[in-house]
Amino acid sequence: VVHGACVGWLGTVLPVAWGRGACYRCLFEDLPAGDDAPDCATAGVYGPVTSVVGAVLAADALALAAGDFERAGAVARYDGWTQRFRATPIARRPGCPLCGDGAALPALDAARYSLACALDAP
Repeated sequence: VVHGACVGWLGTVLPVAWGRGACYRCLFEDLPAGDDAPDCATAGVYGPVTSVVGAVLAADALALAAGDFERAGAVARYDGWTQRFRATPIARRPGCPLCGDGAALPALDAARYSLACALDAP
């Protein structure tokens, strides 16, 4: 699995391979509360950032499919304003409910997630 996101001038990519580093839940334990984090409805998304992030997503997906797990569990951050990349390895949390010791996939609560960007668009 390769996660990707873009908000404003920033983009992130996190390739995940079971048992080979952290998962998305290790990085973000829960959803931000209230208005703690900007979203695409308020901060926008700059088109060129999505292109760069999409290319990195595709490259990481191909690498995982080919058995290359070198980048698994490391979040890559792209700043479109400065055109800089930074990759940071994330430690797997042993107590992570998704990938930790004895983890089981929980049921998703759809009420906790929203399509604000799609619903608020003119």
